[in-house]
Amino acid sequence: MKIYRPKIQSHKHTKDDKRLRTKGDDLKYVPNDFKKVAGGLEQQFVEYMLKQMNKSIGKTSSEGSAMDYYKDLQNTEQAKTLTQVNNGVGIQELILNQIYPKKFRNAQAMAAFTKDQESRMIKRSDIKMEGPVAPVNPIKKTQNIEMHSGPEANHE
Repeated sequence: MKIYRPKIQSHKHTKDDKRLRTKGDDLKYVPNDFKKVAGGLEQQFVEYMLKQMNKSIGKTSSEGSAMDYYKDLQNTEQAKTLTQVNNGVGIQELILNQIYPKKFRNAQAMAAFTKDQESRMIKRSDIKMEGPVAPVNPIKKTQNIEMHSGPEANHE
């Protein structure tokens, strides 16, 4: 079916373009610090969810603190795996939409953010040290004391 209205036809193309756009394109202009924070929060949530799921199974009387520690490690590794495979469970994108909205995800905003971060960095040459230049040794050697051990030390 052919559509003769140009607005409707152009609207259809924009929908197709949005569908073709991938997640990598959407996150291209998000700073890495924000991605790390969102990924960490997603991992913590998944880890908490796994712990609660394991609690619902029940605990046998033979388990001890070593087994609890092992299960915590296992939950942590499972959470890492779940959040890294197939772009996670989707919570990272929700968090990023809250802490770094889509309206800021463009080249100009990324350049402004990078420039602001660079201006806040403290350079080593800007740091001025106060106090003495040479280190002061608080321990002073006042006298030499010799210690003798053995049978001669007892004859005084």
